[in-house]
Amino acid sequence: MPTPLKINNIKGIECVLYHLTDARLTPQLAEYYKKHLKDKFVFNAGELKRTQFCLDLAKSVIGEETDCTVADIGPGRRLFTALMCEEGYSQVTAVDMCYYEGCEIENDNFSFLNSTIENMEESYDYTFCFEVLEHNKLSLLEKNIDKIKSITNKKAVISLPYYEDPVTTKGHCFTLDTEMIHQYFQGSKIYLLYRETGFSYIFFVFDCESTL
Repeated sequence: MPTPLKINNIKGIECVLYHLTDARLTPQLAEYYKKHLKDKFVFNAGELKRTQFCLDLAKSVIGEETDCTVADIGPGRRLFTALMCEEGYSQVTAVDMCYYEGCEIENDNFSFLNSTIENMEESYDYTFCFEVLEHNKLSLLEKNIDKIKSITNKKAVISLPYYEDPVTTKGHCFTLDTEMIHQYFQGSKIYLLYRETGFSYIFFVFDCESTL
């Protein structure tokens, strides 16, 4: 993880603040992207740094544990999924409604589950859902969060785009405001990955063991 800038407040909500420009790509991510994805789908520098942050956060959440199951919900091009497989976790499952063109993962610990969040039944030790829920109606947000937490044995990490001032955006059904953070993400640890233009990324880490 890069060094946090400070403990910050999002309009009264405490979070750990990082800056996207401070993220540094590891040789592992840079080389894997160049070898397995770049010719199929191009990520810009910001997208690669965001993926690096997701990996760093995931590894800090899981710690030294490798005998565990991981679900990447809504993985898209599967770059994060592939690099999580490389970490040697017992099972890494990509969960999506379709199999997009992207990283072709041949690791023995990889599996793909064709499913919506609603229809997921198996539980996982750690679940990750990065910038997915905003593509669903706001009326489904609480239900989707509760479902993810219900199938998580240890910790769940959910991220969404964050705008300092809520706006209407193409492709996103809603944007977060302070009231929504208080309503839907109580009890989580919050990280903000800030960027100068467009939306930033806000991450919520839930300890699901304490709710079992």
